[in-house]
Amino acid sequence: MPAELIETLLTAATYAPSAHNRQPWRFVVLTSPESKHELATAMGQKLQADLEADNVPESVIAQDRSPLL
Repeated sequence: MPAELIETLLTAATYAPSAHNRQPWRFVVLTSPESKHELATAMGQKLQADLEADNVPESVIAQDRSPLL
C-alpha cells in the first residue's frame, strides 16, 4: 500500500469518534510481514493468557486457536 494512501487513511481515522470521546487516537503502521507476524503471535499469547486467567474452559479455548493472520 502506498505511504501516501496510508497517511490519508490515518488522517481520516483521527476524525472518527473514540471510546468515551477520549483522544488522541494512536496508530501503529506495520509494514513488514515479520512485524505483523510478531504482533499476531504476541496478541495470540496474550489472548490465551487472558482466557486462562478468566478460567475459560479448555474446550472453548481450543475452538479459537486459528492464527490471527
